[in-house]
Amino acid sequence: MDWLSFAKSLWNPVSTPLTLAAGALGAQLWQRYLRRLSAFRWSVWHNRLAISGTDPNLGNVEVLWNGSAVTNLYFCNIEFENESSQDFSDVEVKFWYADGSHFLGQGNLTGTAQFLPWAHDYGELLHRLLSTPPDQQSATEMQHAITHREYRIPVFNRGSKFNLTFVVHSNNALIPYLSVACDHKGVKLLQRTQRPEFFGVVQTHAAWVGMAAGLVVTTAMGLAVATSWIAAVVGFFIGAFGTFLGLAIIRLKRWIVRSIG
Repeated sequence: MDWLSFAKSLWNPVSTPLTLAAGALGAQLWQRYLRRLSAFRWSVWHNRLAISGTDPNLGNVEVLWNGSAVTNLYFCNIEFENESSQDFSDVEVKFWYADGSHFLGQGNLTGTAQFLPWAHDYGELLHRLLSTPPDQQSATEMQHAITHREYRIPVFNRGSKFNLTFVVHSNNALIPYLSVACDHKGVKLLQRTQRPEFFGVVQTHAAWVGMAAGLVVTTAMGLAVATSWIAAVVGFFIGAFGTFLGLAIIRLKRWIVRSIG
């Protein structure tokens, strides 16, 4: 059979055009779905660094930061990730405390080689405060400066992630509560609690996906293979390494989404 005859055998006046149309429609819907996935996910956790206090039996404990007395010190760790299928530029993100806690110092940036400059308005505020004598500074502006950190991300590619670490001072024993905002067009900001990860994938997600895939593979092997011990061995290895299977499937899905997007 030559190629022309083979091509004619694949053509059906009804089903072939419908199949092509359905495929084109599915591709368009998939592209629109990917464009809607402009999600930035963030998570934060605080670790107590030091606490000052007075006790009649234990004595007095003083905490100093750069020679100044403080009450409660925390490490604030922020993780910020572009989980969408798109690349962004000039993204402004704001972090602030509304409970009276405030940042100490500029913090530490990891996970990226690029420098994160201050957001335009926030940078002008800092410049104005630094160029004004302390006794003439606005109390409102100073309060905003120490309770906020606002950055501009020059380039934020799909899958990119960075971490910010700050020293935070709180006037009470409660864990500080951080708020985050990003008003970039087409971006949805989602908070994610810290969960155990397995090679960059949430461990529970990998386990569930691996279990579902293993069930499908084991069932197919049981129906297709006449020798029962082969199916049993395959089922054993899938059960033992199901999390790795789920990890591979999730990472493959991410790669496909980012490649198509």
